[in-house]
Amino acid sequence: MVAGSRLTVESVIRMKNHKTKAVCLCACGNRKTLILAQVRSGAVRSCGCLKREVSSEHGKMNRKHGGASARSPEYRSWESMKARCMNKNDPVFPHYGGRGIRVHAEWAVSFESFLRDMGARPRGTTLDRIDVNGDYAPENCRWADPVTQGRNKRNNQVVEYQGRVVTLMELSEMTGQPYQRLNERIVRRGWDVDRAVNEPPRVNPRWAAA
Repeated sequence: MVAGSRLTVESVIRMKNHKTKAVCLCACGNRKTLILAQVRSGAVRSCGCLKREVSSEHGKMNRKHGGASARSPEYRSWESMKARCMNKNDPVFPHYGGRGIRVHAEWAVSFESFLRDMGARPRGTTLDRIDVNGDYAPENCRWADPVTQGRNKRNNQVVEYQGRVVTLMELSEMTGQPYQRLNERIVRRGWDVDRAVNEPPRVNPRWAAA
């Protein structure tokens, strides 16, 4: 994406009015559906948190919670974590609370406890569970960047390549092949790994003749 953007596109939605929208994960931990063209151009670079942080720098900081702003990155991650696991009306609840993922008892009622255990959130990271089937708890959580989280998704495909067992994300980094192409060839079409890595993409005959 555009430099300075906090958004990672997770999925694309084709609308009936021909506009394309994208479900985006912001670096603050929030998900938001945005117009894809605006995300790609850099017109929209966050879920709205960037604007709030700029306002905070001009003296509009909200009240404090244990030394961190009520709208700080850490607080937003805490709120989002609880919503995913505890709010049945949250869009992603079925993938978290709906499948048994719980929040550590102290974290569920105390932001100060969460902040004490997790510490400040480094820029460009979001809250990640080490065991994607485990609960949100001190021993199972970390601040992780999008690449680390991508490797840790429960639906990430694992393959064998040159004697090593790697995820598709790691295979993409090793070979320089785009992740989307590898996923299409190996997962959807059932190609063997060597063919998926080494076979060049097909060129449309009309383009070749141009």
